[in-house]
Amino acid sequence: LLPKQSTNMRNITRRSVLFQTLTVQSKSWSKIVLGATVLSNLEQLIAELCPDGVEYVKIKDVYTRLKGTPITAGKMKEIENPSGDIRIFAGGKTVISAFEKDIPNANITRVPSVLVQSRGVIDAVYYEGAFTFKNEMWAYTADDKTSVRYLFYVLKSNMHIFRDAASGMGSLPQI
Repeated sequence: LLPKQSTNMRNITRRSVLFQTLTVQSKSWSKIVLGATVLSNLEQLIAELCPDGVEYVKIKDVYTRLKGTPITAGKMKEIENPSGDIRIFAGGKTVISAFEKDIPNANITRVPSVLVQSRGVIDAVYYEGAFTFKNEMWAYTADDKTSVRYLFYVLKSNMHIFRDAASGMGSLPQI
């Protein structure tokens, strides 16, 4: 869950991270924070600017989840071209460029998005150019570029929690 970005909260939520509850495949963590100082300052600002509290919303209620492209590592090697106009993100740190005409069943995204890497490397990537990604990953976007960057900040700032959760499972469950 993310704090909803109301008019009063917009500047607060851009600089702070507070999840009331984050559910990752039936596992919940409560109040994930960057540190006691951030929480203390955030609580003070919320009390001052939002006396009725902060509404929390689910990621799926604010962001659009994007679909990737079914493509194999072999096909990626075959179509890779440094001059290509489309980036293809795969597991780990694998990223190639290719021409759109060479990508089978291409599902190209052309808006700012956050990709969540969950195989080999557990990380989040903010990307604004034309891209697609292997189906083993997932990505989110929204109409407002600032909201997409906010999600990236929240995920990046809490990546250690996702990595810890995945350490016993071998990969990151989809969030």
